Amino acid sequence: MFAALIARLALATLVLAAAATADAETVFTGALDGTLPATDSPATGFARLVLDDAQTEVAYEITYSGLLGEEFVAHIHAGDAGNFGQIVHMLPLGTPKIGVWEPTPRQLAGLLAEGVSVVIHTDLWPEGEIGGRVTAEQTPVARRTWSAVRALLR
Repeated sequence: MFAALIARLALATLVLAAAATADAETVFTGALDGTLPATDSPATGFARLVLDDAQTEVAYEITYSGLLGEEFVAHIHAGDAGNFGQIVHMLPLGTPKIGVWEPTPRQLAGLLAEGVSVVIHTDLWPEGEIGGRVTAEQTPVARRTWSAVRALLR
């Protein structure tokens, strides 16, 4: 009986350790508007990027509405806040923009350290009608609860 309880406690400990390490993905989010770059566009948008566990691919979904100009190009830029920096990934035209970016090791390091910017360029604002900073946050995917651990011990 005591050995079975010890085995269950060990299993519960492993479940909690796995929950602490494997149940979170790195998600990058940010609002898009006319403040970066500085325009008076009423358009808005939202970007969500998800880095896979192997840290080799970034899946993205970027949406926007209300552009005054016609979109002709969109990018993900490296660089710190306030600096677009170099283009690291071309985005498809239209909304939503859904795809996968495979960052280089250097791009990945910059993404994790500083985040990136998303910029939508239009014919009215060739330098970018709307854009915004996209930065990391840790988001739990499927948290284990103590009730789930207790269920293992019964």
